[in-house]
Amino acid sequence: MRTLIVFLFFCFYLPTSAQNYAPEQTENIKIAYLPINELEEQINSSKSAIKIIYFYSTTCSATLEFNPIINDYYLKNKDKFELFVISRESKRNQETLYNDLFYEGFYFPVYLTNKKSFSTIIKTLCSDCNEDVMSDSSFYILDADNTLLAQSHYDLTADEKKNLLIKYIE
Repeated sequence: MRTLIVFLFFCFYLPTSAQNYAPEQTENIKIAYLPINELEEQINSSKSAIKIIYFYSTTCSATLEFNPIINDYYLKNKDKFELFVISRESKRNQETLYNDLFYEGFYFPVYLTNKKSFSTIIKTLCSDCNEDVMSDSSFYILDADNTLLAQSHYDLTADEKKNLLIKYIE
């Protein structure tokens, strides 16, 4: 009987207590929900000389590989550009997204929007971008006048994406 009680404890109590754990909130992680038109307005109204719009996913292997690179680059150079990270996560998954960012040590700002179609988001935010070659982990770079300077695509390696960032930031 004692073995059964211990077994039930491990099967039911521990998994449910772990699911309810939420890390302490920190100012370093910012997640905001904006309708697509407001997000577009925020990007376009930014006065930064360089703006990087990056598409983030918690499940894409290319994104998971590039996230530490862009996070490190952002933390070291955030005075040189403004970073807009867009996630297609649903608003109800915001806590899960926060936990992922927290546990991985990512401190870039993330925007959730009311559009889930990658193509719709790209077409709305960047009419000059070729959305056919973009996916999660892709980004594009704008100047202060919102002119497209460059865009990455899914065939680039993480190092090639980093070199593209360096070319326009440094």
